[in-house]
Amino acid sequence: MIRLGMPLLSDGLQCMALAWLPLAHVAVCPAAEPNASAGQQIIQASRDSRSLGKLLSTVFAPLGESHLAALTQDSNHTVAINAYVEYVKRVSTAAPDGEHNKNGRTLGKDVCYRTAGFVAGRIGVPVPKWWEDSLQINNYSDPTNYGMLETATGDVFYFSNGLHLAETAGAMALSVDDIKIEVAVADVRRFADGIRNNRLTAVSDNRNIYVLFYSMAGSKAKLVAFARDRKGALWESDIWCLGIDNLEVITGTWEHRAMLRLGKQSVVVFGAGTGGSYVEAVNTQSGKNVGRYCRDLWFAIE
Repeated sequence: MIRLGMPLLSDGLQCMALAWLPLAHVAVCPAAEPNASAGQQIIQASRDSRSLGKLLSTVFAPLGESHLAALTQDSNHTVAINAYVEYVKRVSTAAPDGEHNKNGRTLGKDVCYRTAGFVAGRIGVPVPKWWEDSLQINNYSDPTNYGMLETATGDVFYFSNGLHLAETAGAMALSVDDIKIEVAVADVRRFADGIRNNRLTAVSDNRNIYVLFYSMAGSKAKLVAFARDRKGALWESDIWCLGIDNLEVITGTWEHRAMLRLGKQSVVVFGAGTGGSYVEAVNTQSGKNVGRYCRDLWFAIE
């Protein structure tokens, strides 16, 4: 059991204004120094959405508002964001919206609005409007128009958001924002292994292309960094997405939209689909996850 040796904060919380956001997106949080070790223990003990959800639920449930407020300032983005959502759910005076609120999966408009501002401030990337809107619904429909490439070996890949694919001799040519690289078809197949429907999206900076291999359902995805001046992947990182892998049976029609945005030192995955919404940030140098939040973490908790 994790012991949280947090100092209590008074209920008169100080405001931290995110000056670069529109005024309406200013997030409210306390100014106390956090106990970072608790956050590190939580992340280290989690291996997937299910274990993270169970652990966070166990940690947050007995805490008062002051303790939750302290956790919103934890140095770990995962702990801070998840604690903030729980905090504003408790203190928000606005009535929740949506028909599924009794199961805790739909957030009220006030909570969604404040959560989007807090997420943007913590990870340093503006939140897409569609992602903020997705926080208010359980089943987000993907409006993306995908391109399609069928390889000589019969593999089919769907791509979006500025990424272009073309097959060359034994390789796949990927281009984003005038940056082009070639990746062996065998490597592309390996990165997409186990991912339904082989969807890809990407962003680039001056040196690298970051490609997300994901599925039409919110199951685990793979984020891979490729350099323009060398062969092979720089790193690859598992993205937990909506935790659909935790379900014993996957049937019916599923939706899943994903988008990448670049921060100063991270590439951020925003996603939404059947069952919820999520955001994950990965360090561009190391490929290590530096923060994740899934609105529907709780559905898999027994």
